[in-house]
Amino acid sequence: EAPRFRWTTPGHFVTTAPAWPAPTRLVIGDIVNFGYEHELLLPVRMHPSGPPDGAVSDLSFVLELTWLACRADECIPAKATLSLSIPVTENAPVTNPDWSLRIDDALARAPQPASATLLDRGDGNVIVSVSDIDLAARAESQIDFFPRDAGVVDEGDSPRVTFSRDGLEIAIAKAPSAPGELTRLAGVLTLGSGPERRAYAVEAIANSAPVGATTAQLGLAAAFAFAFVGGLLLNL
Repeated sequence: EAPRFRWTTPGHFVTTAPAWPAPTRLVIGDIVNFGYEHELLLPVRMHPSGPPDGAVSDLSFVLELTWLACRADECIPAKATLSLSIPVTENAPVTNPDWSLRIDDALARAPQPASATLLDRGDGNVIVSVSDIDLAARAESQIDFFPRDAGVVDEGDSPRVTFSRDGLEIAIAKAPSAPGELTRLAGVLTLGSGPERRAYAVEAIANSAPVGATTAQLGLAAAFAFAFVGGLLLNL
């Protein structure tokens, strides 16, 4: 279960969702979990949405936080109320370099968006094609995929990867509870391990045209256009 955040901020401030890092695969017996071990840093951005109402004194931020701390045999719920008062001053703020470097590193490690398409082969497997990613060390990369929604793909199945010129293709087994034809699959793709691990946010959508579309489905004009281009290429 993910931590829950309830913020109380000055009225003209807006709080964004936390920047989640890529999870790890935690296997306990026959159960596969996606989560985080040891320390977890979740940067949150805040900014004023407009000028303050009236005179501004110190800015007060309060966070009601609930989370689960788990081990192999149990999960322990916990909660805390945290507060922070920031003085308003004309002087430039002084940052703590220890924390600012860690926050910058956490933001840099957050999953970056990547282009992806989805193909449901109808044989119990789906293919996710991902492009716009860095494959510099692909031969040595440890590759994993973490679906965002439960019960869509087999979470215990290791993805089978094929590299292409523009990216890679991942074959994943569907879960028994998945819909008959899967048209959307979101998750996090990771390449590598340790400090060199890279993460990408993937939202793969199936192509609108069904696989194996016939001439009647394409329409006469489209079929004629394809035939003309094919003949032109052959002559050239």
